[in-house]
Amino acid sequence: MTTGYKNSAMVDAAVDPMDHRGLMPLSEARAIVAERDAFVKGAGRTIGTHHVLDSDVHWAALLSLESAEEFVREARRLTWKMQPRGMANVGPFERYGSDILPWLADHLSKDPSSNMPWCIRPCLLAIESEEAFHVALDARGNDRRPFVLVWCAANPKMGYAWLLAKAEQHHPIALEAVSMLAEEDADGLYEHAIRWAGANAPRLFERLGLSTSSIPSDARQILGETAVLPIARGPAVTLAAMDARFSAYDYPMWDNANYFTGAMRVTGLASPKGDALVFQSLMTGLGDGGISRTVAPFAPGLAPKGFLARQTILLPEEAIVRWNADNSTTYLLTGATRSASGEWALDDSAHGPIELTLRGSICSIPLGFDIEGLTAEEGRRLQRSLGPAEWLMVRLGQGELADKVFLSASELCEQLGLASDSTELFSFSDFEMPSAGEAAASRSTDIVTMVAALRERRPIRRLPSGKTSLLQILARIEVVDGWGDGWPPGMGTSAIAREPSQLVAPKKKATPKKKATPKKEVALKKKVAPKKKAAPKKKAAPKKKAAPKKKAAPKKKAAPKKKAAP
Repeated sequence: MTTGYKNSAMVDAAVDPMDHRGLMPLSEARAIVAERDAFVKGAGRTIGTHHVLDSDVHWAALLSLESAEEFVREARRLTWKMQPRGMANVGPFERYGSDILPWLADHLSKDPSSNMPWCIRPCLLAIESEEAFHVALDARGNDRRPFVLVWCAANPKMGYAWLLAKAEQHHPIALEAVSMLAEEDADGLYEHAIRWAGANAPRLFERLGLSTSSIPSDARQILGETAVLPIARGPAVTLAAMDARFSAYDYPMWDNANYFTGAMRVTGLASPKGDALVFQSLMTGLGDGGISRTVAPFAPGLAPKGFLARQTILLPEEAIVRWNADNSTTYLLTGATRSASGEWALDDSAHGPIELTLRGSICSIPLGFDIEGLTAEEGRRLQRSLGPAEWLMVRLGQGELADKVFLSASELCEQLGLASDSTELFSFSDFEMPSAGEAAASRSTDIVTMVAALRERRPIRRLPSGKTSLLQILARIEVVDGWGDGWPPGMGTSAIAREPSQLVAPKKKATPKKKATPKKEVALKKKVAPKKKAAPKKKAAPKKKAAPKKKAAPKKKAAPKKKAAP
């Protein structure tokens, strides 16, 4: 059993001295608890290096009582008006174990949709017993899904068997839950039914009116294109478990307004000891202008952590932007400085390919990216909506650079503690990730296909949706706008308006090679190189732009690019 939240409670309350249990002395804890009948924020003060609230002290006292029975008695009489620290706080379970269940049951029976305090539901998920299952069955979540599905995903060993048994007894919430689950992941539910009911599973599904498979035909066709590998089955990744995390927005998104994602990769690993589906992303935001890599594994038996908890900085903010003493801002990727009054100065010597150390070697990376698969207008709209750092992020996720930035299968196993005998079945950089509005893994036919490929041990080589990273970034721009800043006049967005042909088509010289899409990236390199910076003089003769006059007009509307600053 972990002790992280219990220990953090003592630190947050600046408990000093602690007793032999590593807790607040019992007499002190009892005195604090006895004088309060509500859990409230209260006053705050600084103790050492900590800002301590009255609620922090009260919470530490509650976790320092003598027994679970005493905790349950005191917690029951409180009116909860404030949350303890940590949305996934399982401090009471760490301290007292499953004996806190009477308090959880009593609290949820008064208000089945209650999420105050935060610790109630995480503690219930941590208790793997039939009694806890029945408490979860009658609790309602705060979204469209019955909370019992979240509980079963956290406790799959017996949870789904108990759920199917209750559905057979016509329990209304159990019936609703299995019907919803059968729509999203009938194959996973059917496997649980076979383990529980054996040969009776088909008749059970027939009586409940459930389908035994929910894999779409296009996904089934892709699965049928590859042979099954001889890898023994172990604990499986399920859509139900993924949906529980996705519904809490615990996954990397393309369209989150608080951060920008420039690239993703997903890897499927199969092992007799347990499978894993691992998402990696390149992101910036959430108060940090640097570029980070996140790792979000979905693997049975692996303690869930928020995907932001596994974050590695690849390029710190100070390597991207510098705020100067005279209130000017220097954008280090372009060598441009904007004064407090909005005037730009360009240091040509600082401008050129970006040099990054990746896997021990220095890589020279042009500030541009391949827009293959987009129309000319889509390419222009994408490029003018992103800043220099965002261009770099997109480029890092393309081609050979992606292999240097993202972790390999063996590195993922080592870093995450996954089975060392895991076999990589597939890896994709272009796949459909559900939008924030959907927040369910089962809504993506690509993820449904990948989960089925893991289950069936098939090394698939393509996905059904055809959704690329660039198309999903474009969709994000339509909904929540672009991201980034730092293009001076004559570069970036302005250059896009001036020289669209250079950005989205091969050079005219190379007419025979017009199909060679890589030229698009070459064109971008030239566009950003210092020589082309002299080209702004040609802006004075916008004859070429005059030809697509009607297309040039929308560019002026795109001037609000500055709004895209984070």
